[in-house]
Amino acid sequence: MFLVWDSMVGTVRNLGANRLVPTGPVDENPKVGRILTELAKRTKEGGASSIMFLPARGIKYDAYAFAYHTTLAKELNVPSPPKGPLRGTIVINPSGHAPGTLLDRVVGWAEHHGAKVGESATKLEALRAAAQTTTTALQSDASKKSAVLDFDGKKLELPRDVFEQMQRAAVDSTDPQLARFAEWGNEALRKHFASTNTYNVRIRTPDGQVTELRGLPRNNPEKIEWATRIAVEIPEGLGSVVLEAWPTGSAEVNGYVEARRYNVRVGKDLFDMHKAVEAAEKYQAAHPEIRWDTEHEEEDLEAKHVAPSPIPYQDF
Repeated sequence: MFLVWDSMVGTVRNLGANRLVPTGPVDENPKVGRILTELAKRTKEGGASSIMFLPARGIKYDAYAFAYHTTLAKELNVPSPPKGPLRGTIVINPSGHAPGTLLDRVVGWAEHHGAKVGESATKLEALRAAAQTTTTALQSDASKKSAVLDFDGKKLELPRDVFEQMQRAAVDSTDPQLARFAEWGNEALRKHFASTNTYNVRIRTPDGQVTELRGLPRNNPEKIEWATRIAVEIPEGLGSVVLEAWPTGSAEVNGYVEARRYNVRVGKDLFDMHKAVEAAEKYQAAHPEIRWDTEHEEEDLEAKHVAPSPIPYQDF
C-alpha cells in the first residue's frame, strides 16, 4: 500500500486496480440534482451527514435503507452490471446536528446584527475569526462591559449581559432569547462545516482490497456548500462492494452506519428484500412489548431499549 497526493482529489490510498477516481467520463444520474437539494435541506434542518450513491445514467438498480440504530448498511443491487467499471456519483452533506459552541453563538449573533456573508465561505470564516477575537476578549477580562466585533467595515458592540446569556443558551430553554441564541449557534456551526468540510471515500472489493480517497474538496471551496457531489468508479467485477463516505473530522462511518455505508451488490449475491422483510417480521414477533406500527412504537422502543425493526425501505 502507498499514498499518492493529487491536488484535485486529495490523498489516494492503494492506487492501482481499484482507483476509485473515474478513468472515464461519468454520465451523471439525472436524480443527482434533486438529491443534492434534499441533502442540503437535511443539513439546514439539523440532520446528520449522510450519503447517497447514484449509479450513472442508464444503469438499473434498486436501493434500500434501514432505520437509525439498526446498524444496518444501505443495500444497492445492480442486477445487470455495465461493461467495464461501475461509475456513479456520491452525494454527501455536512453534519447539521452538532450543537454550536459559544463561539458559534457569537457568530450567529453577528450575522443577525448586520454582519453579512452571503454564500461566501471566505467571509464566513473571516467572521468566525473576528468573533473568536471578541469572545476571547470577554472571556479573558471579566471587568469588560462589552467588546467590539470588527468585521468587513462593521463594528458591532457585544454587551457583557448578552454574552452571558449566550453562555447559558440552550435550544430547549423556556427563555425565548436563550433558545434563539442556541439555535443561532447551531446554524453558524452548520455554515462553518459547509464552508470548511473535506470528505473521504472508501471501498472494499470482493477480493478484500481497500481503496480510499482522503481529503476530497467541496465542489466549490469558495462557497458555503450544503451538499457535495463526488464522482467515483467501482472496478469491474461481480460481487458485493462495501462503499463508504464521511466528512473529515466526523465520527466517520461507525457513527452512522445506516447512512454512510452501502453494500453495492454487482451482478450476483443480490440483496433479497423479501427475505429481509421476513426477518423484520420475525424480529417484531420476538418483541411483543413494542406496539409496532402504532403511534406508540417510538416511545416503546426508547423505554424498552429495543432497536427499531430492520424493515428495509426504498432509499430513493
